[in-house]
Amino acid sequence: MGEQVFLVDTNIFLEVLLEQSRVKECLLFFERVSLSQYRQYRIVLTTFSLYSIGLKLEKHNMQEGFRSFLSDSEKHEFLFVSTGPHEEKEILTICTTYRLSFDDAHQYWAAKKLNAKLVSFDTDFDRTDLKRYTPKDILKELQ
Repeated sequence: MGEQVFLVDTNIFLEVLLEQSRVKECLLFFERVSLSQYRQYRIVLTTFSLYSIGLKLEKHNMQEGFRSFLSDSEKHEFLFVSTGPHEEKEILTICTTYRLSFDDAHQYWAAKKLNAKLVSFDTDFDRTDLKRYTPKDILKELQ
């Protein structure tokens, strides 16, 4: 069985870090995927998400929370995908094609590039050709 890749959107991480209403669902997802004994699952996020998380936590005066997040991402071997000027041009085209915000277009681009399942609460992705999964959807699939 090959490795299953999950591109996790910023809002999923922030749900946990800011202890929002769907935190339990997200924690169960991360627990199930990150702690897989056979390492059959991989969590990926864009560097754009990483910076967005850092900025949001700084705004909430939660710099230590960001430091903890960085340590957890190393511990669980999250994969980070970054972009250069060529990819940013592709992302701008995605913005126009699917009427996505710049940050959402990054997530879409990375999920397509990696053939990953996009895990997000953002319904804007529903108008693209990429299926969007919530953490609860993934948990159902992994049972």
